[in-house]
Amino acid sequence: MGVRKDFAMASSVSAISQGAENESIDQVTSWLAAARARGDIKPATVRTRITALKAIRSVLDVNEPRTPEAVLANLDDLVKRWANKHNQHGQTLTDYAGRCRTALQQYLAWKQDPAKFRAPPGRTPSRKPIVEANNKADVTPQPPRVSPGNTERRTLPLGVDRDPFVYELPVGGLTVKDIQRISYHLVTMANDYDASEGTPKDALMRVSSGPHI
Repeated sequence: MGVRKDFAMASSVSAISQGAENESIDQVTSWLAAARARGDIKPATVRTRITALKAIRSVLDVNEPRTPEAVLANLDDLVKRWANKHNQHGQTLTDYAGRCRTALQQYLAWKQDPAKFRAPPGRTPSRKPIVEANNKADVTPQPPRVSPGNTERRTLPLGVDRDPFVYELPVGGLTVKDIQRISYHLVTMANDYDASEGTPKDALMRVSSGPHI
């Protein structure tokens, strides 16, 4: 009760101060879809952010404010609520929180000055310099680690008029546990995946209980 009360109070103050009582995070998903159509944000990025926003929206009570400002101010509590409901933890929560926060912050920045807003480019992983024994950094770019001749590329047909799914098996192969992790990860990228209907595991169970291919 304490968390819900604090959330409602903090969110109400945020909404009133911004003067956007009738706005909701649904406007954020619509804005993301428009940004994708314009080519401002990559389709895959938009898809994962909308999935995360829908997950957070699904745990809001009917009387709780849904303004972008309110949700952003209380995002950590909402992510924990979704995690408790769906028994999720670890990287999934970190990903969802980060995607929601970025989407909400960018939307609010755009709303403040649409003419000047520019979506920042996607981040690329930073690479630490390789330090030699004499503590001098080797500035020569290092190629990705691949064992030549040992990887195995395979394809999986997906149907008529569709490109096949292409994947590459790592050196040493995979375990059943590895395959499970990969499947949960891939589910979040599906066009018809809706986090408000449950976890990736729930989605796979629904598919498994249906007609078999």
